[in-house]
Amino acid sequence: MDIKLRSIWKQRLAEYEVSGKSIAAWCKEQTIKENQFYYWRQKLRSQTKETQQVKWLSLDMQIGKQAVPHA
Repeated sequence: MDIKLRSIWKQRLAEYEVSGKSIAAWCKEQTIKENQFYYWRQKLRSQTKETQQVKWLSLDMQIGKQAVPHA
């Protein structure tokens, strides 16, 4: 995929997110076809999911006696 085109659509989607407008209203204002918007949003989301790496978190699991309140 063309890196420049991908960058343009990333910027457009970011602008939409902060606009507070519906997709239909934003696309009409930007003279962008809604089907293009949905296509690029899906395409960029799927690529983001493919490139995300798993991050592991280390947990210290010390199991011991817990203090029991005396009645």
